[in-house]
Amino acid sequence: MGAGSLSRRRPPEFYKVRVSEDGKILWRELVLTHVKDVPEEQRNKVIEEIRRLSLKQGRNTIQKEIARRFGVYVPERVVRQIIRGVSRIDWSRCGLRGQYRDLRLRQELYGLVIQLRKEGKSYTEIQKRVLEQFGVRLSKSQISYWSRGTHTPSRNTEQIPTHQIWWFIGLMLADGALIVKCDDNYNRYQLELAVKDEILVKRAMNVLSAHCFTKKKDNRWCLKVKNRGLYEKIQDVKQKIQQQSFEELAQMLGDGMKEFLRGFFDGDGSGFFVNLSNADLNLLSFIRYCLLRLGIRTSEPKLEKRRGTYAYNYQKKMWIVRKKDVYVVYVYPDDWQRFFGVVGTTLPRKRDQMKFSQKNPSSIFAKI
Repeated sequence: MGAGSLSRRRPPEFYKVRVSEDGKILWRELVLTHVKDVPEEQRNKVIEEIRRLSLKQGRNTIQKEIARRFGVYVPERVVRQIIRGVSRIDWSRCGLRGQYRDLRLRQELYGLVIQLRKEGKSYTEIQKRVLEQFGVRLSKSQISYWSRGTHTPSRNTEQIPTHQIWWFIGLMLADGALIVKCDDNYNRYQLELAVKDEILVKRAMNVLSAHCFTKKKDNRWCLKVKNRGLYEKIQDVKQKIQQQSFEELAQMLGDGMKEFLRGFFDGDGSGFFVNLSNADLNLLSFIRYCLLRLGIRTSEPKLEKRRGTYAYNYQKKMWIVRKKDVYVVYVYPDDWQRFFGVVGTTLPRKRDQMKFSQKNPSSIFAKI
């Protein structure tokens, strides 16, 4: 529960590769020389060491070891080529990748390219027009990718129905994590979802057109997707929740409010005495606000599990210490039927849990 918060890790700048004024590589608080700039004799020693380390280590570990021992930065793609046994490496083309252009700029460039292509302009004419208007030189391959629809800067979120997007965002706030990974000179924005029910991860996979998911050792189903557009959208939602801009966020949700609530209930809800729980009080306050707009009454948040207490994890077969206080909000028994009629759930077992609780609804009043 409450896994939607960012993982505790070093800031992205620590992992990002930068170039100093004198041409040195700055990475992981080290000052390094690029492998293409070192003498051939030293480069051969680096190559031999990479081949030796590849017998036991992965590419990321090899990168760090080479940087620490030799003071040399070797891009991951070059490490991959050496491990594969590529004998002829063009060192002149092994420089750092340039940073991605801003997403909004790429979308403007994309719109202009599509418009000019519809007018029958050639790739060379499009290059000149883009350079005149934006001061940016696009390669002909990039223009070709955009023209043929192979790539688009929209992150594919525009093609997903709005109600499905809001269902996924609700599920991510309950059982997801947002992670930024640095690769060479740019960031990868990754969404990670881990749930107990296979039906949820399969629906999320269909929503995002993902191709595979895995099962963790603790029997949870895991889905990992790289999508900067969705990452920024979820971050925007989380920011508005922390600022308690509930009215503004409710207007943004629009007709997707019911799907958003359904996604959150699928992740952090229970059919037993119909309740929703999370470690974020602001998030629960927004959930209560949305439910009240739909005519569904809820209790005040109650402290369910205290930070610092112990719990036994049956999957890992070990005792763990809770790191956060967990709060729970109960739906009033008179509104259970309305909740499942208006909001609903993707999991039939939660509806069955509600029917079981209806046999003894009086026991919930002590909790409320």
